[in-house]
Amino acid sequence: MPFTLHLHSRRRSHISVVKPHSMTRFVPQVVCMLCLLVGLSVGWYLGYTRPSVKNQRKLLKEYQTVRNAFQLTDKEMATWGGRIPEFFDSVKRQDEMAALMGLSALARLEKGEPESAKNVLEKAISIYYRGHHDDGNSNLLRHITSFAATNASLSNAIYRPLHVQQGLTTQ
Repeated sequence: MPFTLHLHSRRRSHISVVKPHSMTRFVPQVVCMLCLLVGLSVGWYLGYTRPSVKNQRKLLKEYQTVRNAFQLTDKEMATWGGRIPEFFDSVKRQDEMAALMGLSALARLEKGEPESAKNVLEKAISIYYRGHHDDGNSNLLRHITSFAATNASLSNAIYRPLHVQQGLTTQ
């Protein structure tokens, strides 16, 4: 066992011999614990954080896609997020309306009443045009307008005053 010599500053002539600390026997255990801690840390980083970051990036990309598709702000998205069932109910109602209009037109065509079927379809187009001529799909509105320029019955359906279209008379 090696010995260490210590010189005291006040008495230069006094030299003491000290045995090495008993701490040296704990060095392998401390190194083992440090290796275990480093191994757990690296395993956590590689196994937990990296897949979760990938997932977060994927979710963020999907969020941005939805936000851009509906042209909403983050605040509107937060409000809208709680109203998803209401949104799907609204879409369902719109789909039901479109199916009802289509079914009605198809039934009239089957009966041999093409003018009546055209009337049903023109009313559906008129409902959209009147309700969304300021905020609707500009491409669709442009197609409706250009078709109405060549089709008198559609033009009457979308431009005629509403009370006349519904058959009401004013006093």
